[in-house]
Amino acid sequence: MKKITKLFPICLLLSSMTLAPMAFAAENSVPVRSVAVEGEGTVFMKSDMATIRMAVETRDPSASRAVRDNAVLTTKVREALIAKGFSPESITTINYRVYRQTRSSKSSFSSGGIEEFVVDNSIRLVLRDLSRVGEAIDVAVGAGVNNVYSISFLAENIEESQKQARNAAIENAREIAGQMATTAGAKLGKVLRIADGNSAVPAEAFYDNMNLKMARGVSTPISADDQKITVRVSCIFELE
Repeated sequence: MKKITKLFPICLLLSSMTLAPMAFAAENSVPVRSVAVEGEGTVFMKSDMATIRMAVETRDPSASRAVRDNAVLTTKVREALIAKGFSPESITTINYRVYRQTRSSKSSFSSGGIEEFVVDNSIRLVLRDLSRVGEAIDVAVGAGVNNVYSISFLAENIEESQKQARNAAIENAREIAGQMATTAGAKLGKVLRIADGNSAVPAEAFYDNMNLKMARGVSTPISADDQKITVRVSCIFELE
């Protein structure tokens, strides 16, 4: 009897340890009769914000003169934009570089290149009024900007559009699963699992130096693109 008394708690412990993983596995396992699909939902919304990345670049054999010339031009750009009603808070410096560069000499008698210092002062302008994007570029280029790297059109509040796209993605997944179930001679049951993922892709337009030269003579036309909000979901449905 003593031996049985000592072994009895151990047996109970072993039984509980064995049954617990089995219960957990049964609870989390996917039934054999199920279908896994992916759904996608897309919603378009109007852009309400634009970001312009541009720069003033100066070159000179003297580093100090290149820095000085850049400071003068960048100040002119900032003052010109503010004078046209663009807020000072919307104009920020995002990068400033001073580096040495050797370029080829135009003279065929010179075997070496011309060494000069390049100063690049990159600024960012954020606009809420999209109708003034072209005007902002013209003003900045006229004041001294000689590089426009990119224009990004964005939608600031996308949460509601993401919800709509997510609902559409789930319905799309249910429709696909239903079609597959019917074709297989089964009936679609309840949803067992849902995995969510989403992405909002901003529309961007790029302008090179040729565009800037054209912009000096005519007004720059810029049209904002709509934002495409896409959400994808992975679903597992039970088959009855």
